[in-house]
Amino acid sequence: SKAIKINYFILSLTTLIVLSYAILNFTFLHHGKTYYDMAGWLSDACWTTYLFPQIIKNFYLKSTVGLSVWFVLLSVVLGLLDMTSALTLHWDWPSITNSSIGLLKKAILIFQIVYYQRIKRI
Repeated sequence: SKAIKINYFILSLTTLIVLSYAILNFTFLHHGKTYYDMAGWLSDACWTTYLFPQIIKNFYLKSTVGLSVWFVLLSVVLGLLDMTSALTLHWDWPSITNSSIGLLKKAILIFQIVYYQRIKRI
């Protein structure tokens, strides 16, 4: 659909920009904290979009056929571990924010799995 194509285009463009920036600034010298925070935010922007096409597809099809429940559950466990490490190790905000957004997206997927399976039974 059009929304999925737009999302893939934005993701591809963001990836191209991030890779171009990384290649242009590649160096063995140490950069300041701002540089790493900016790289973290760019990485989070890319990771934030990766589940949206699946969520949109599930919504339009009113089905989660083909979506692995084990993948989603494992992703939730990994997201919780990532959030725990970000909080306990006092990582910067990009890590904490990305973990929170990731868990929210996975919660949406779990809701879709449960909801659409209940609709099938009715």
